[in-house]
Formats: sequence, structure tokens, C-alpha cells
Amino acid sequence: MQPKSKILFRLLSPALMLVSAHANAAWGKYMPFGINDFSLEAHSPQMVVTIICALIGVVVYAVLIWSLVKYPRPNGSNAAPFHQNTAIEIIWSIIPILILVAIVIPSIYGIT
Repeated sequence: MQPKSKILFRLLSPALMLVSAHANAAWGKYMPFGINDFSLEAHSPQMVVTIICALIGVVVYAVLIWSLVKYPRPNGSNAAPFHQNTAIEIIWSIIPILILVAIVIPSIYGIT
């Protein structure tokens, strides 16, 4: 039997090749350069935010897939009772707020 990582690699590599080819083909169609100064100034921050969001998504899905492969659920097991963990709830509330603030501040300076 093959290790799970080899099986996962064989399944994901064709999918990643298809996605990357499509992403490269559609890159110029995503947000074309505008004709006035404001649209030219808005293009670069928009692309930076898009790339950052894509990287966050890749990291989240990589951790999700890794945890599903590494820790499969055995038959008859029950989940651990995690309820009302205040520290975790504060962390996953503050991180998106910081991301939004990091996006809003350059946007405000770009508009004025």
C-alpha cells in the first residue's frame, strides 16, 4: 500500500496543473488597466489584496487537507467536547478585523 502523501500528490497534481493554467490564461482578463489616473492607482492595491486573499485560502485549505489526511476519524470515535473557548474565539475574531483594517487604511489614502 502506498503512503497517503503519494496518493494525495497523485490526486492533486493534475488538478493543480489545470488550475494554474487557467489562472495564467485569465490573469489579463481579471482587472485590466484603466485609462484614468484613479483606475491606474487602484489596480496595484487590488491585485495585492487579491494575491494575499488567495494565499490565505491556499494556506487554509492546505492545513485542512493535511489534518484530514494526518488525523482520519476512526470508526466509533466521538469528537472532543470543546465549548466556549474564549481565547480561540477572540483570536479568530481579531485576525479578520486586522486583515480588514489592513485593507481599509490603504484604500482610504488611495481615495483621498
